[in-house]
Amino acid sequence: MKVARVFVAVAVACGIAAAGAAWAQTPPPPNHKHYDTPADYQPQPGKPLAPRLQNLGVHTFPVSTTNQQAQLFMNQGLNLTFGFNHA
Repeated sequence: MKVARVFVAVAVACGIAAAGAAWAQTPPPPNHKHYDTPADYQPQPGKPLAPRLQNLGVHTFPVSTTNQQAQLFMNQGLNLTFGFNHA
């Protein structure tokens, strides 16, 4: 019985020491950037706002807009969402 208590005490002490060492390690700061263009970038007339992807599916979700391009982008996003593989 006394040997079991000593074994448990040693196991707990090792577990606490290992957890403390893992907690003390800090990950290095990221060295990447998210954007290549400034935040105040404005699209130029005649230039595309975003890519229009073709043949994604046939799902549509009507939105109250008179802008046909807005409806196309809405449908594109919907089809991308339905086509996302969650496996």
